[in-house]
Amino acid sequence: MKKNALLKLLKIWYNRVKEACYVYNDYDK
Repeated sequence: MKKNALLKLLKIWYNRVKEACYVYNDYDK
């Protein structure tokens, strides 16, 4: 159960980082 919550959090964090990188790359152009 604890592992599942951690995995969920990691997924959310990963998506946020991915989104931030996408926005940053758009800003660079």
